[in-house]
Amino acid sequence: MPADSQPLSPAHVAWRWRILISTYLAYVAYYFTRKVFGLIKVSLNQEFGWSLHSIAHIWTAFLIAYMVGQFVCGFVGRKWGPRVLLLGGLAISIFSNCVFGLTNSYATFLAFMVFNGLAQAAGWPGSVGAVAPWLRRLERGRIMGVWSTSYIVGNIAVKAIGSTLLGLWGWRWSYFGCTILSALIWGFVYWWQRNRPEDVGLTPIVEPDGTDTRTVRAPESDRVTAREYLRLALNPVILAMGVSYFAIKFLRYALDSWLPTILALMGLSQA
Repeated sequence: MPADSQPLSPAHVAWRWRILISTYLAYVAYYFTRKVFGLIKVSLNQEFGWSLHSIAHIWTAFLIAYMVGQFVCGFVGRKWGPRVLLLGGLAISIFSNCVFGLTNSYATFLAFMVFNGLAQAAGWPGSVGAVAPWLRRLERGRIMGVWSTSYIVGNIAVKAIGSTLLGLWGWRWSYFGCTILSALIWGFVYWWQRNRPEDVGLTPIVEPDGTDTRTVRAPESDRVTAREYLRLALNPVILAMGVSYFAIKFLRYALDSWLPTILALMGLSQA
């Protein structure tokens, strides 16, 4: 009987809850070490005299590193597993945020923002890779629909906590407070998360890649050629959807990164 069809034991269910909860919190923790910078740009401008253009260059360096990291993390995850990717990326990000809270140097901020961007790229593939062996294929849409709200919860939480600490004790404690929370979650994930059911003495929940006997191999005549892929990519509907998604992401990142700064420049409190 395929692994996907076997009933889950109580141990499987208990461990699956552990994985879902720990990875959910892990991605929330990634937001704690990613989004504080967007809250404190005016504070950096006022304390160090850095222009907003110079501060924007720091964030641009993060985004470029984050983009590059997307191509690297797939290789790391396949070679060492999602646990190493998830915990390693978060550990580097935690360390980088500790440096942000301690430094007075523009060059240090810029350099460690690059490290943080590379590390942050591990968050989503590490989290999804950690969950995949614990969910059957027919369950993934339903469960992942709820689990994927982690980025929304993380975004709300970091802004609420980071801005509160900013108003109480200043921008450095925005970093320290959110970093401490991330470190606590890191320890929790290290304790609770495992890559596969086999790692804790359980039978697999899903068939290993390439062994699912229900997979149907497409005949040669049904395979899509490179020319057909290109024709699909140039389809006006696909292009319109791509441009629309680019515009949505552009607007989202612009507001998410700069709205606190805009409000502060209008005379409102940063907190």
